[in-house]
Amino acid sequence: MSANPEIRSPRSLAGALAVRASIAAFVVLSTLLGAPLAAAPTSGEPIHITHREFKSAVLRSDLPVVVDFWATWCGPCRKMAPALATLAADNVGRLVVAKVNVDENLAFTHRYGVKGLPTLLVFKNGREIGRLQGNRKPEVLEQELAALLGPTMLAAALPADSIAP
Repeated sequence: MSANPEIRSPRSLAGALAVRASIAAFVVLSTLLGAPLAAAPTSGEPIHITHREFKSAVLRSDLPVVVDFWATWCGPCRKMAPALATLAADNVGRLVVAKVNVDENLAFTHRYGVKGLPTLLVFKNGREIGRLQGNRKPEVLEQELAALLGPTMLAAALPADSIAP
């Protein structure tokens, strides 16, 4: 081997290229074979995310995702929380409910054009397919989500007492 550390032996260069090719092939095959890009939560509870997790948890999810933009000081957000928790629990494996605290993710909230709370953004295959703003009764929320996602995507109806009118 040469005394100059910048010059590699053909054997070590070939090994490095083989490793890189193997990694690239794995990534391409995983994508082509339909391997999920992001693991779906299995707890049955809404997941709390920030702008850092948004891409992997929402845009790369293999399931539809309902993103709740909320704040601790928002009364209507607190009223909708039980309905969203029920939605997450009843639809494990069919739907993901994610929550974004607007006070902790202000610039990100503006980027998605959230102007009022609560705001629900509905994503499917990495694209926003719907937006719901304001408090809703559970049955209205279910009807609107079923209209966006298809009626077979959601489990049984949300309980009527999930949200106070």
